Amino acid sequence: GVAADGKDTLQPLRGLSAGSGTGGVPSHLQFRKVKSVADLERELAMAKAAGKPVMLDFYADWCIYCKQMERNVFSRPDVVAAMNNFVLLQADVTEQDEKDMALMEKIGIPAPPAMIFWGTNGDEMKHLRLMGYMGVGEFKNHISKVK
Repeated sequence: GVAADGKDTLQPLRGLSAGSGTGGVPSHLQFRKVKSVADLERELAMAKAAGKPVMLDFYADWCIYCKQMERNVFSRPDVVAAMNNFVLLQADVTEQDEKDMALMEKIGIPAPPAMIFWGTNGDEMKHLRLMGYMGVGEFKNHISKVK
């Protein structure tokens, strides 16, 4: 897995498949990466201007629940379809460097996994924060409240 740049400890050879066969349709949620508070603020402003809801996923390579969300939830075609109108952001806080810690402190989370949601008006929907793993059905029900 290391030779193939695999980062999933549960499926280290995942990236070696010959193709997804989806005909160009994403088979996994496509996240824009954010690293700093400034990155997040810029992306939130653009999403608000476009009238789109936002989900920010905090992820780390060492986080087993993050890996499970990636493999079991974010890769599901029904979840991809349900989130097609969202701006999807991901903060990889694996390194726990100064920027990672500042972003986590700004949002107010202790550790990944965490999914934070903003409505189309640009306001965070604090009552919809997710901390930890959530299965597909529960997750789809949860995101329907954001729309």
